Amino acid sequence: MDWKIDGDDKTWSVRLRSEKNNLFVDRLQAEDVEVNQDFSIRYDESRGSVIIESLGRMYRADVTKVGDAWWVSLEGNTHVVRERSQDSTSSDIGVGGLTAPMPGTVREVLVKTGHRVREGQPMMILEAMKMEHQITAPESGKVSSIYFTEGDRVDMGEILISITPQDASISSDPG
Repeated sequence: MDWKIDGDDKTWSVRLRSEKNNLFVDRLQAEDVEVNQDFSIRYDESRGSVIIESLGRMYRADVTKVGDAWWVSLEGNTHVVRERSQDSTSSDIGVGGLTAPMPGTVREVLVKTGHRVREGQPMMILEAMKMEHQITAPESGKVSSIYFTEGDRVDMGEILISITPQDASISSDPG
């Protein structure tokens, strides 16, 4: 299975094996570099989250499917992961509108309409499931619309911010 992570130009390839409600990663590769590390993944039904164990450490991730993307919230960061079509040659993953990965409350808006943002730049803090999730720019561009303000409740899949893509060399504009 091949995947793209928004903001990362690499294509990741993974081969999974299932044993007794656990998934094990048999192979994890980014382009030509193979990751040699043991992983196990299991679903915690009571909390609705995924537990990843690696090198004696346990990580809890909230995972939500929105359209064709998986929103993975891990250690305060939210990553958007999309399955890459086997016949696709384009690295374009259709960004431009950022949606809420789960129902929550907008805690902070870090940008304004018209601001230029760079790929990976934090744009909004969303509180969901008693955790803060950082919503980041999937690519460089200009903030064209902000649909919610601090304190607003949002539903899963609602568009939070729209970005007009621009040249990747744009740097952050503080005002």
